[in-house]
Amino acid sequence: MHQFLKAKVAEARSKLTAVKLVGKRSPRAGHRLLTSCMSKLMHFLSSTVPPSSTLPLLQEFDQEVEQVFFQIIDPVIKCSSERFARARLKSSLATPAGCGLFKAADQGAVAWWASVSACLQDSLLFKLRAGLARFAEPAWQALVQLHGGGSSKYWSQVKHLYPPSAAGLLDGTLYSPINAHTPKVNKIALNVCKRIKTDTLQKLTAFSLLSPANPTLTESDVIQASSQTFQGKLFSEPLKFFDSFSPASYLNFCRFFLGLPPGLTIGGAQAHRDFDYPVQKCLARHSGSCTYLDATGDHASSNCPATYHHRTVKHRNLMRVIADAAQEAGLTTRCEPDTHSLLLGEFSPEECRRVFPKQMSKPYQAAFSNLSQAQDFIASADCSFTLEEKQIYIQQKIDLLPIHNGEAVGLRLDICLENMETGEARWVDTTVVHTTCASYRAKELAAVAKRNLAAAVTGSHLLPKAWAADPGPTLLERETEKTVKYSRLMMVAAKQHLDGKRSFLPTFCPFVVSDFGELAPTAVDLQEWLVNRYRQRCIKQSKHARRSDGCSTEDLVQQFRHKLKIGVVCCGLGPWQHDSGCWPALGCWAWARLKARTL
Repeated sequence: MHQFLKAKVAEARSKLTAVKLVGKRSPRAGHRLLTSCMSKLMHFLSSTVPPSSTLPLLQEFDQEVEQVFFQIIDPVIKCSSERFARARLKSSLATPAGCGLFKAADQGAVAWWASVSACLQDSLLFKLRAGLARFAEPAWQALVQLHGGGSSKYWSQVKHLYPPSAAGLLDGTLYSPINAHTPKVNKIALNVCKRIKTDTLQKLTAFSLLSPANPTLTESDVIQASSQTFQGKLFSEPLKFFDSFSPASYLNFCRFFLGLPPGLTIGGAQAHRDFDYPVQKCLARHSGSCTYLDATGDHASSNCPATYHHRTVKHRNLMRVIADAAQEAGLTTRCEPDTHSLLLGEFSPEECRRVFPKQMSKPYQAAFSNLSQAQDFIASADCSFTLEEKQIYIQQKIDLLPIHNGEAVGLRLDICLENMETGEARWVDTTVVHTTCASYRAKELAAVAKRNLAAAVTGSHLLPKAWAADPGPTLLERETEKTVKYSRLMMVAAKQHLDGKRSFLPTFCPFVVSDFGELAPTAVDLQEWLVNRYRQRCIKQSKHARRSDGCSTEDLVQQFRHKLKIGVVCCGLGPWQHDSGCWPALGCWAWARLKARTL
């Protein structure tokens, strides 16, 4: 038996060598082979051979698979052992939290027990169970250890699903032909193992571990680890939907996602007391607080001139993803519509730039605040004005707005979405925020500390973590800023609706996403609104003709939601292409390739 196992492992090692060669030409293809094939290659052996024989070999094989995974990213990764340990743990988590690099030893610790317990339901195999007695105790120890040990809280939560000791596997009390409805221990154990790894990673990136004397964990690392993101789904997407993803871009994303130092681009990397890896100094002159190329992309978002182009591309591609999704949902889309036509021609283009400047002065803000209060007053039940008196009252407040003299950049929306059947309209303005910038860090860390405190309280009482999906304060503040900034246009639209010039009052939607893939609440609402519009379109089309591919409406809606989410996340991925200072946005590529799912 041992010779057979060694032969199978040697055969798998030869395949690892081939995968390594594939990874040199296509890193993403190499990683996809590792996560989808190589890491699951030993499942059959795990189910048929006792863990006392397989676990040592499986653990060695897991180390070799992991080594190939990181060698594809960089043959020599220079960073502290603590940072690399966090990267290794994150790579083993399931997507989207990690890279999906499954551990064969985790499966091996429970697969044989689960296989035997299922076979004992057969009366013939139950009679022949005595020959398995010498394997029961090692398998029991491996099973308990997979759950964190006999004294862990994880084992105490599920131990009632297992027998009290190793003897319970074969004594017939729980597993026998008369006990046909036994729990699926394989699934239960692997879910517990995933929860243990997730909690361990949270402990390694806890707020309480931050210390000036400990550069192995930075404030940016803590904020990134606490972000609720969909980025990891990129590791489980089929290759054909991202064939425009260049090898260099993919490797830079892997480093960013795993918190590893950037690749050598500028040169001259040196040790620095604030970093636990050699850092390269930016050669450009700029006002940003971060002058070193760091692992979380803080430099790329600190007004470096080398990153300006890619930040613009990222914003433009995010806009295109939303516009393409809206068109597929049957909506009329206008990208960057001029304010003159958006306000139905009431203001000339020159007047739009003067009356609605992009930057507001203090006198303008004061006058506009009075206008906003007047708008709230006429909309309240206390206002007894007639319709004509309301129009005159609002017009008087508008006339008091100070006119911007000289050249001015006017306010302009990113996208206008209209439903021509109902007249419903959404005015969208997109933005991407880097939440680990120096000016945002204090607020984000305070929010992380609050979430950690809430986690400790709810965890001690076994309560659900209702706060876990809450976005960071930076996203909420940016959302509020956008709403206030464009409320001037919304006020004019409200007046036009009051005057009967608009059949429907448009809704303003600030679409705010972070570089780590976190979405603000209004962005999530807009996504679901687009999904609902697409669902209505599919239902309407299904009444006229059946699809030749046999896809149901729910299947199409699920695919639409998934490709919209992955497209938005690709646009929000951090500015991390360190050869130019930025990681190029992939949203337009993502959407174009993922469209193939519904064709």
